[in-house]
Amino acid sequence: MKPGPAPKYDRKAVLDAAMEIFWSRGYTVSKLDEILETTGIGRQSLYSGFGDKHSLYLLALEHYIEQVIEPRLDLLASDQSEDGLGGMRQLIEDWKVWASMPDRRGCLIANTSVELGRRFDEQTEAILANTRQRLEDAFVRTFERAKSLNTLSETADPLGMARVTMATVDGLSSVIKTASNGAAYGASTLDQLLSFIESA
Repeated sequence: MKPGPAPKYDRKAVLDAAMEIFWSRGYTVSKLDEILETTGIGRQSLYSGFGDKHSLYLLALEHYIEQVIEPRLDLLASDQSEDGLGGMRQLIEDWKVWASMPDRRGCLIANTSVELGRRFDEQTEAILANTRQRLEDAFVRTFERAKSLNTLSETADPLGMARVTMATVDGLSSVIKTASNGAAYGASTLDQLLSFIESA
């Protein structure tokens, strides 16, 4: 049996558009019609290629992880700085840029947790839990390496520091969306986070 004709759309472009819309507006408010209009894809092509709104949201979450989270994980994993914190410093600088962006979208993973609360379906919960665990593990490895290089004290707790880092960034993701001075608030908070890490 011959395969069907190739789809007449750019799959990545559709996922980019869906990610941007869900990231900016959230799951509940976002409309498929906006994605159709932005990408020019037909409704039938969208459903046959990506499924319903919920299925598309899951794909957009995975796309966000690939496009936004994975490079940050790679940055930490490839850190060869002498004190073990070079990757973390660069990540914090990246977060400052993110906090100063005029659209103030925050983090899609954190936004999903806040918007859906305990109303997760199993698939969404699995994606969020896996991503959070990967981030926590990456932070722990970073702090363990810094501790082994004597950058951090013998009493430093890598797991506790990783969780403080995640909680700080999660909270910041929500605050910058409404604070009138989001950029300054974000920069100050992240400077304090770095100070906390370097003095541990």
